[in-house]
Amino acid sequence: MAAPEARYVLAGRSAVRIAILGRETTSSMEADIAAALRELGHHVSVERPGFVPLDTRMPHRAAAALERLLCDFDLMRSGHPYARFESPLLRWLRRERADVLVVVTLPLLSPKVAAELKRRLGIRLVGWYPDHVANLAQHDFLLAPYDLIYLKDPFMVRRFGEFLGDDRVRHLPEAFDGCAPPVDPTPKELEPYRCDVMLWGNLYPYRVRFLQALDGFRIRLYGPPPGARRWLLSQVEHSGIDVRGREKALACLGAAVCLNPSHFGEVEGANKRLWEVAGLGGFQLTNVPAASSYFDPETEVATFSDVADLRNKLSFFLGQPERRSRMAAAAQAKAVANHTWMHRARVVLEDLSRLQKN
Repeated sequence: MAAPEARYVLAGRSAVRIAILGRETTSSMEADIAAALRELGHHVSVERPGFVPLDTRMPHRAAAALERLLCDFDLMRSGHPYARFESPLLRWLRRERADVLVVVTLPLLSPKVAAELKRRLGIRLVGWYPDHVANLAQHDFLLAPYDLIYLKDPFMVRRFGEFLGDDRVRHLPEAFDGCAPPVDPTPKELEPYRCDVMLWGNLYPYRVRFLQALDGFRIRLYGPPPGARRWLLSQVEHSGIDVRGREKALACLGAAVCLNPSHFGEVEGANKRLWEVAGLGGFQLTNVPAASSYFDPETEVATFSDVADLRNKLSFFLGQPERRSRMAAAAQAKAVANHTWMHRARVVLEDLSRLQKN
């Protein structure tokens, strides 16, 4: 049976009905994209059908264990951990009358299910991957019939796009949530977050070793608990707080220096924290590979090359409050002007529009 005539109407013509496969939780990329697309006037639905629902009464660990069990069963039954998505996805997309499906966590959609969605619905498929190459071990998205695939690291774009001659693969950096209301905290609100150096993010062995190499500096560490690897908490001092939304802004503005160490899998790209710290108005010290491609290291976002260089620059910038303020303000102005999720969403909509015309 031939695919039905696609209904998508695109940038500059009318509202697009966009479905995002994922969970719209605070500070998630799915939530950021959804907010930007809604601000641009499009209808957006975010859902992760086929999983234990977010509002389940089950304890968190039990729900997570059930999800893993379901994935293992799917993997044994069909060779893909999310094979059960097909029927719930079809029902959801038909109910929403979606023109476009955006997939952030690429392994969620198997090539088989993706092909079935195209065949039955004639829907546009957009893969928008926000992570580094080290987390892309399962890369069967290359065999799925995506119309567009966005990757944040130029290295991945060259390897998956240019090398393979796949013009679906495009470069698109992450961004920060420009739709969120600006945060203008009182001194009393900021007081609990005052510190010399702050870092938020996940905890893993490479980051633990990095923090241990900064012995002598008091670094306040925010982020989610490391799950099964809770033993890592015995290696570093952790606040026990996972900052999100407004609290993330307070943590950023309360610190003299916001530290942004890059994951070892970040080859030539930039992590989300680069854009978030800049957009929230924090002073940033980073070794993100692409940082100097977007921000001036002398006047906007300071950079370091290794731990020895970082120790020297921490000591220097902690004694330069006025310069920190000037650089943070300049970086924030650039992020607001050029690097919000609305800027990125417009790129995707324009690319979809060109596909439609062709």
